[in-house]
Order: sequence, then C-alpha cells, then structure tokens
Amino acid sequence: MAFSYDTKLIIHDNAGGQCECTRQNCSHAGRCTKTYQPTINPLYKLMQYAEQYIFPGFEFHHISSQAAGGADTATNGAFLCTFCHQQTNSYGTNLTSGR
Repeated sequence: MAFSYDTKLIIHDNAGGQCECTRQNCSHAGRCTKTYQPTINPLYKLMQYAEQYIFPGFEFHHISSQAAGGADTATNGAFLCTFCHQQTNSYGTNLTSGR
C-alpha cells in the first residue's frame, strides 16, 4: 500500500509544509528550507492518485519501509522535497531508512 490522501495531508501539516530532511549528505545545513503550502481543492479528494498535482516538488517517505514492517501511518511518514527524498538510502527500494 501507500499513504492515503488523508494521511498525506496529516504528514504535510505535521511538517508545517516544510521538507523534514535533516540528513548530512544533503546540500543544506540543518533542516532543509524548501517549503510548500498547497491550496487544497475539494475536487482533489477524488484524485487520490494525483499527489504530484497537489504537492509538486514534494514526496512522502516511509521512515521505516513496508518491507521492514513499517505502516502507512502519519507517524511513519516524512514530507520531503524530491531532491532530499532521492538522497535517502531507501529511495526506490524496500530497505529501511531513517529520517
């Protein structure tokens, strides 16, 4: 499975609309400063598959992968800009990765 639309909204809100990355291997010092504040249109609730239209430039990362027993819950999700998400150890795989 993947994060539901409602879970993605919770993850985004918990992050304050800012990339949550604090990885040292990224090009920023401390927390990434990329921010996105979407305008939520009720019609998007019908388009749960279209996250790229709601949060362009941002993705939702499983802190603990599903293969490692991680759930599709807000507490297991991180809101990351696309660049920072690609820097995670598990990007595109089923490995466990920390924030």
